[in-house]
Amino acid sequence: MARRNWMPRSIPARARLLAHLDENLKYYKDDLNISQDNLDRLHKCNLIFAYFIKNKKNVTSFLKAWNSYFNDLNEGKKGLSMDIIPTLADLGAAPEIVPSNIFGFIRQLRRTSMLQDKYTFGTGLALMFYGTEINFKKDAYKPTIKVIVRGNKIKIITSVIDVKIHHIYLKIGKSKSFVIGQTIVSASLEFTIPVNTKNVGIPVSIKLIGVIHSNEIGKHSDTVEILYRS
Repeated sequence: MARRNWMPRSIPARARLLAHLDENLKYYKDDLNISQDNLDRLHKCNLIFAYFIKNKKNVTSFLKAWNSYFNDLNEGKKGLSMDIIPTLADLGAAPEIVPSNIFGFIRQLRRTSMLQDKYTFGTGLALMFYGTEINFKKDAYKPTIKVIVRGNKIKIITSVIDVKIHHIYLKIGKSKSFVIGQTIVSASLEFTIPVNTKNVGIPVSIKLIGVIHSNEIGKHSDTVEILYRS
């Protein structure tokens, strides 16, 4: 099963990878033996990378306006209004600095994670540690799934490397069949179930299936069972 290079080349794609790992790697902390120091550093990397991407646009716009003003000042048409000198927008509070080579750090995190005994291919897919499958076969596709319950909120983490959209199927309480709960269009989704459990937990089974062009494809994921309280 050949796959393309996992590390994105474009800056926006690298930003999405950082944000995804910042949001989700903590849920694999114990399985992959990830230290809190590395999680904290990852969070700082995400913040400063996003800061520079956002403010690069501000700086680029400012320089364009600045050069236009200067050209008019130099030899512009007669009668142009020169009342407003371009100013740089507020860049916001600077995040905490991090060491250079952010994505060298991410590569090292990936390498050490893949050496852990509890690391699985499904974990790597969920964390975007693989590239897209070159000869993707829709019929053989099976989604990855990880479910975290916090209070009355259910968080699902899956992979969007090969398939971007998934249907969430739920079987609640004594129901004998699964029904579509929601559609997940990103690598993670947090939601609640509109039932009143009266402070008594009810069993809920959850599984996913991939969707391409509004059609379900491949196989269902493994089924995860939780105890849900509203």
